[in-house]
Order: sequence, then structure tokens, then C-alpha cells
Amino acid sequence: MILSTSFSQVETLTSPPDTSKGPVIVSVTMKLLDINEIEGASQSFNANVFFELEWVDKRLAHDGKSERKIKLDDIWHPNMEFANETFLRRTFPRIAYISPEGKVTFFQRMVGDFSQALVLNEFPFDVQTIELVLVSVDMLHRNDIQIKPLHDEAGYIGDSFSLPDWNIVGHSFNAVSYKPISTAGGDPAVSFKIIVKRKLGYYWLHIILPLIFIVIMSMTIFWIPPQQQGAQVGISTTSMLTLIAYKFAISNSIPSVSYLTRLDIFILVSTVLVFFALIHSIVTAQLVDKGMEKLALRMDWINRFLFPAAFIYTVLYVLILPRDEFGHANWSQLFSSLLDYL
Repeated sequence: MILSTSFSQVETLTSPPDTSKGPVIVSVTMKLLDINEIEGASQSFNANVFFELEWVDKRLAHDGKSERKIKLDDIWHPNMEFANETFLRRTFPRIAYISPEGKVTFFQRMVGDFSQALVLNEFPFDVQTIELVLVSVDMLHRNDIQIKPLHDEAGYIGDSFSLPDWNIVGHSFNAVSYKPISTAGGDPAVSFKIIVKRKLGYYWLHIILPLIFIVIMSMTIFWIPPQQQGAQVGISTTSMLTLIAYKFAISNSIPSVSYLTRLDIFILVSTVLVFFALIHSIVTAQLVDKGMEKLALRMDWINRFLFPAAFIYTVLYVLILPRDEFGHANWSQLFSSLLDYL
């Protein structure tokens, strides 16, 4: 049964408790039940979150032997909202549970979309940090409230997630001072950070390996005698057209950002190499027509080694080598990185 207002003056109960001895301590427990999607293009993620708030308001103490229920809006509460929510659905009623000692407990489950700035320079080899910021929006009494985790491990994550292409590698839950802009005063809040690492299986199998095969196909022209002009030009043209079709096919799998990701760099260099092979086949064909077969053969011989060397360097530098905090490739870890892939 919901406690109707056996508490006399509602106006008093909806004002903050006495803070003469210090701010009201609001303890928070949060559990990330599921992450349904992380979307790089829209800079957002969809999550299923449960949180519980506890604080003490001596004005609500009663003589009952068990907890009583009251509508949350009939009493003072810290008015907590997710700072980065975009569209959320609340699934539990706004009911507070009052213990005989006046301890107030409120819990809620929310499902929906949250905004999150993602840095995709390392895509698809990126590790991202997504964050849930639960903040008190009672700006008039921000100095009268202290938000903190209930205990050191008050942030939990579910046993399994719906994410098909990410792994959860870590999380943290801490009290913070939330500032939407640097000049604004800080609002009491808690931050639940989840570190996720993208799974690479899909990108290697469906994007990277097909492109490697296209580039390898284009380099076969260096082993075809320049006298066979039709075969050289045909293979080069086919490689270029295949690459164009490939780029259309993968367009929905690559985030639309204004800067180059690691995958963008690999695709760009591969495109240049395939185009170089096409130009090479045309040049050697012209040389043969002008009776300069030796020069054409010499160009073929040089590119039999130069072209694969350039491509192997690109694969190692762009796809294999790990990056430091400044984005520089670390060649000293090449061997260990190759072992990780094997």
C-alpha cells in the first residue's frame, strides 16, 4: 500500500532536508544490464541500465515495522537524470521505499539511446570508452547534495551482452563533478565508464581479405610478358572495376567521418596501388609498340619486387602494428603482434 500522505505538510517534505550538518549523501548503485548497439556514425549507443538511489531523510521516519511506499514526487529527492541521454524509456514506477529509520530507496530501469563521442581514428582496431553520467539536476541545491557510489564496487555489468562485434574489457564507477561546459559550476554526479574493444573477425573476413586479394590480382601483371598487352590491360582494368564495386559494397560497414581511419588509409593506399598497376600496364604496352621491349621488361622486373614490398609494408604498418598514445606505430612490437594474429 502506498503511503498517502500520513506525513503532514507536503510542502515541507518536498524541500531539501536539513543540511546544517553537511550535505545530503545520496548513494548510488548502477548495473549495466545490456548494450544493444554502439553506432559510430551517429555517435551513440543503446543500453539497458538499472540504478538504485539511497539517502536518509529523518522527516520520513515512521513507527512501522517494515518499509512503506510513497510517490517519489511527494517527497524531496535528488532528481537524477542521465546527462547524455537522448531517448529513454523508464520501466519502473516512480515509487520510493521508506524504512522506519527514514532511509529512502528508489530504483529505476531505463532503456534507450545515449550520446557518446567516439574517436574512430583506429577503426576497426579501436578501443572505445562509453560513459553513463547520472547527475543531479537540482541546480538550486547542488551544494546541498553529495552523490557517491554505495561502495567501491557499486557499478556492475551484466554477465552477457547483445553486442555482436564488441568485447567488454573493463569498467569503472566513480563520483564526479559534471560540467556541461568548462565555465559552468559542477553538478554532483556519478560516472559509469565501460571500456569496449571491437571484434575484428568480420572486418578481416569481409573487408580486409577481399581487398588484399584484389591487390594481389592486380600485381600479377608484372609476371605477364609485356608483349601480351591485352592480358595485362585486361587484368588491370578488371582489378580496378572490382575495387570500385568493392567500395560500394562495403560503404555501409565503414563509419562516415570527416577524417581518415586506419581502414580508410589501407583502402586508399590499396586503391593507389591498383591504379598504379593499371598505369603500368598501359605504359609498358606503349613501350612495346615503340620497340622498347627491354625497358618494358626491366620495369616489370623492378615492380615484381617493389610493388609487393610496398603492399606488405602497408599491411604491416596500417593493419598489424599497434599504436602508442600519439598514434605512432611501434615497430618493436611487430613480432608479438604477428603472433597475436596467428
